[in-house]
Amino acid sequence: MKLKYLLLCATLSVAFTSSAVLASENGKKPIPGKSDVMVADICLKPEIQSETDYKKTKELVRTEFEENLPVGSKIKEKDLNAVIEAFATRKRDTPERADHCQENVRERYWEMNPVKDK
Repeated sequence: MKLKYLLLCATLSVAFTSSAVLASENGKKPIPGKSDVMVADICLKPEIQSETDYKKTKELVRTEFEENLPVGSKIKEKDLNAVIEAFATRKRDTPERADHCQENVRERYWEMNPVKDK
């Protein structure tokens, strides 16, 4: 019986560890295109970073993208919506620094849009 519990604990330990490693890797993996740079800039703005209302956050992030995207740059609406959703639903640290904000947005983006192996 003790062996069963030991095996169960070992299995759960491995599962949680691999999940944490994957989340950490996703937090370091940049969002494609100009979106990653834009997210970094938005995370520097405390009025947007600290906003907790879901709809207001989405509205503020969309406005930032529309007003500050470099001239000649285009982002597909689907990709823009994915980044906005990732920003609005990211895990929030207390207090959240700009680098943590960007990491949390990246992590959430890759959770929502996993890379599909070909």
